[in-house]
Amino acid sequence: MTNKTPVVVNQSDGKLTKFEVGDTLVDVSGSPVLADPGSAVLDFIEYNQVGQSTQTISDITDTILQFNNQVTDPDSNVTTGASWKYTVPEDGTLMIRCCVTSSDATTNWFAATTVQLKSFVNGTEKHEFAYVFGGQGMSGHQVYGTDVIEVTSGQEVDVRLFNNINEADNNWGAGDATNHYITMTLLGEPESSPAIQARVLRDANNLSISNSSNTDVTWETEDIDTDGMVDLGGNSDRITIQTAGDYYVEIGVNWASNGSSSYRSHNINRFNSGDSFIEGALHLTQANQTSSERATYGKTFFNCAVGDYFKLQVNQNTGGNLNILFSTTKQVYMSVRKVE
Repeated sequence: MTNKTPVVVNQSDGKLTKFEVGDTLVDVSGSPVLADPGSAVLDFIEYNQVGQSTQTISDITDTILQFNNQVTDPDSNVTTGASWKYTVPEDGTLMIRCCVTSSDATTNWFAATTVQLKSFVNGTEKHEFAYVFGGQGMSGHQVYGTDVIEVTSGQEVDVRLFNNINEADNNWGAGDATNHYITMTLLGEPESSPAIQARVLRDANNLSISNSSNTDVTWETEDIDTDGMVDLGGNSDRITIQTAGDYYVEIGVNWASNGSSSYRSHNINRFNSGDSFIEGALHLTQANQTSSERATYGKTFFNCAVGDYFKLQVNQNTGGNLNILFSTTKQVYMSVRKVE
């Protein structure tokens, strides 16, 4: 879609209320529908009746308004003509602004006359969002208003006018941009960059860990890396931060079975770009099983500078070597994710 950045949405003729993206928008019942700062304009269309003929509106009938002169419709989401409609391209919140003016100088307006603007979605009335009362001898009658509705992709939206002048049809659309126009602004979540994250796996070979020896785990497969944090060819024992911020770090290790009364440990260690140890998080597990593998997991949270890196250091004291078992189901891993 076009125009994915937040913008000020404003009707320049001053008739309609100014909205800015991020304001609390309300529907005609006063209920908030969208108030998220940073909401983006996903689509914007504007049509009027410049150079077009007026439209005859039948009495006591909801009639689809026709705005057949395109001002802007970058993705051609409007169908013009007698079945004028806007097809919603994405889920979001649709803000409709509409102004129509009668071109008849008629004496048919009387005190009980009402003129209403209504929004319809897939042929069903959604809201009556503007109305005026008539008066004897009025001419150039005008009605304008704003409606805000939640919509989903593929829905068809139109605006209809109802009038009950009670004597004759009435002509609407004075043929200019000031008195007969419609705009539709589709608001939604802005496009976002992929989450900054990385995950490495040990998924092909067991890794033998010597007794009572702190050992850095080396990794075999890059599973995810959205920020250039993994370099298995040069430094297969680490994930290196490329964007400063707060990071959530998680690890999983699957140990082979052993019958001794012993421990398994892992440290999630952070180093700076000068290879100096900064901090770590230790997890210690007592393991007494005689015939079962032992899975250990850990997670922690660090504030990181560019160039900081993480290593997973493990240890065990069974009295001999003990394998970390590789996993084809991503159970032996280290992952980092930037917290937004």
